[in-house]
Amino acid sequence: MTLLELEEPPSLVHAVDRAPSTMGEVLTYVASRLGVPVPEDSGDGTLTGKTIDASLLHSLLPADGLRYPTFREGYGALIDAAEAERG
Repeated sequence: MTLLELEEPPSLVHAVDRAPSTMGEVLTYVASRLGVPVPEDSGDGTLTGKTIDASLLHSLLPADGLRYPTFREGYGALIDAAEAERG
C-alpha cells in the first residue's frame, strides 16, 4: 500500500530516508563512489541545517516501504546507472 492509497492520508509528510545524516556524510559518500576528493569545507565549522522528523512517514510505511532506504542506496543507484550508461 502507498501513502496515496490510505483512506485518510495526512496532509503533510516529510519524505526523508531512514538514515539521518549530515551533508558532509553525503558528500563524503558520493565523492568516494566517484573517486574524487571530498570538497573542502567552505564554512567556519559551525553546524548548520535541519534535522527533519520522518517518524510519521515511517509509521505509515512497511519496513521495506522505501525503494532507497538511505542516501547510500539512492545515490549509489544513480551513480551505478550513470556508470553503466557511459559503458
